[in-house]
Amino acid sequence: VGGGHLREGGEGGGRCAEIVRDGHRFDVGPTIILVPSAFEEAFGAMGVKLEDVCEFVRVDPTYTVHFHDGSKLSLTNDLQRMEKQLESFEPGSFRSFLSLLRQGHDHLHMTLKAIAHRNFYSIFEFFSLSNFFLLLRLNVLRKHYSYIKRYFADSRLRSAFTFQDMYIGVSPYDAPATFSLLQYTEFCDGVWYCKGGLCRIADALVDACNAAGVSITYRSPVKSIVVDPPVPGARGGGGGGGWK
Repeated sequence: VGGGHLREGGEGGGRCAEIVRDGHRFDVGPTIILVPSAFEEAFGAMGVKLEDVCEFVRVDPTYTVHFHDGSKLSLTNDLQRMEKQLESFEPGSFRSFLSLLRQGHDHLHMTLKAIAHRNFYSIFEFFSLSNFFLLLRLNVLRKHYSYIKRYFADSRLRSAFTFQDMYIGVSPYDAPATFSLLQYTEFCDGVWYCKGGLCRIADALVDACNAAGVSITYRSPVKSIVVDPPVPGARGGGGGGGWK
C-alpha cells in the first residue's frame, strides 16, 4: 500500500480513543457499533480479517422500551419472541414489522449503492435526474412518524419504531421516512460491542496500516492539500512535514 497519513492528535483512534486512569478505562466516544460490515470491508481492503484482530459481542436484546402504561417491548433478534411481544400489542403487527424490515433493507442498500459507495466529482453528478427519482423512492419527502403509521395503529409501536431518529438529534415528526433503515440495521445487522472498546478497532487498523507500509505521523495537523500534478499530497504542521 505505502503512502502516509497525518494526524493532529498524538495517538490513533480520534473520537474513538480512550482514557485510562487508576486501572479504569473510559471510552471518549461511542461504545456500540451498527453495520459491522463497514469495518469488515475496511480491514478486508488491508488484507486482514476483522475477527482475527477484534472480538465483537452482539448486544441482545438491544434495548427495552418501557411505556407509560407499564407495558414494555424488548428489541431482540429472536423472531419468535418478537412475534409474541408485537402481537400482544396489536394483532397482525408482526407481519407489519417484517414488511418494515424489508423496506429498510431496500432503503439501506439503495443508499449504499447509489450514494455512499461512490464518488461524486461535480454537483451535477449528485443532483442528477436518477438521484432525484432515487430520493423519491427513499421517501425523503415523507415524515418518518407519518410513514410508520402505515404499519402500526398502536401508538406505542409507532413510538418504538421511530424514537431511533433521536440518535442523531432529529424528531421523528421532522425526520424523513428514509430513517426507517435504522430499525433494519439494529435488528438484522445487530448492535455490537467490541471487547476493550472501540479504540481496539483503531489500534488494530493502525497495526494493519503499519504492516502495509503506511507511515503515520502524529501531532501534525494538515495545513493544506496539494492537488496539482504530478504528485498530489498534503502538508502538515507541528514539525510533521508532509507526504506525497
